[in-house]
Amino acid sequence: MKSLSIKSLANAAMGIGKSLLSSNFIFSSNSIIDSLQKRFPYRHIHPYPFLVHSLGTSTYSIIVVSIFICTIMLLILIPSGGYLGLTSQSIATSIFTASFVQMTFFIWWEAISDEFWIWFLPIATIAISIAIARKLNHPRVIYTLLIIPLMASTYLGSINIYQDKSNDLDLVNKSFVYDLKEHDLLIAMDEIISLNRNRLARINQGFNYFNIFVRASKGKQLDINLLKELIADTNRNGGTIYIGPYVSTPPKSYIELINMNNPDFINEYTTIIGIINSQDNLKVKWIEAKVAPSKYFGSLSPQKTDQN
Repeated sequence: MKSLSIKSLANAAMGIGKSLLSSNFIFSSNSIIDSLQKRFPYRHIHPYPFLVHSLGTSTYSIIVVSIFICTIMLLILIPSGGYLGLTSQSIATSIFTASFVQMTFFIWWEAISDEFWIWFLPIATIAISIAIARKLNHPRVIYTLLIIPLMASTYLGSINIYQDKSNDLDLVNKSFVYDLKEHDLLIAMDEIISLNRNRLARINQGFNYFNIFVRASKGKQLDINLLKELIADTNRNGGTIYIGPYVSTPPKSYIELINMNNPDFINEYTTIIGIINSQDNLKVKWIEAKVAPSKYFGSLSPQKTDQN
């Protein structure tokens, strides 16, 4: 991050590849997962192996072959089209020159981020179109050879598996949230996707919500007084405290990220668990994760106390 080097250029190539092609299939490989975890222990990799766990051999083969074809064609078409556009003294020259400045910034800032490189899609499309129109015979055949594998790999490797909720690890582990009622309290360790899901559920269902992860991962102190107020409100109104599964069994990447930014977190965490366990006449439900492979999940091992 924030450097220009051979390594950042290699990361940029991976970032561009991830933004143009469906890369979820790689999480079927244990060696790739192990390598990613070792290099980026703070990256939230845990949902992806579960996302692709239902891919059959035939589907996986179609994805791999399709992406191989797309990769070869893109490696030929984008550079050649980019060169033709830059040397054409047309509007394409201005577009590609401006995009070069943008590319340089992203390579310096966070080269491997596919989110950053999504903007490159229209630039790539222009380059491909220029290359096919100016240099290749039978353009319809070339477009077909590119688009059909691209559509096949995108549908089978992304759309189809994402639309199946049973492939969403966090949703599977946190489906209990949709049973919460008004005056209940959810104490959870949620990063951005689960955080926003729970905010929407909270609007519809009326429960209170205290999320430990976001503030802790950014090195900010947790609002213990707010937690006490929410517990008091729950107790007063006869609600139930639900402790999310990642409070006691968080993904290892959560622990790594928190330890990087908030070395005093364990003290705050111990305080929170002590507050929960000290409550009288309050029903506390610790929710266990339905799927939590030890390869991706750790344990903060609080002393659980269920009170009914």
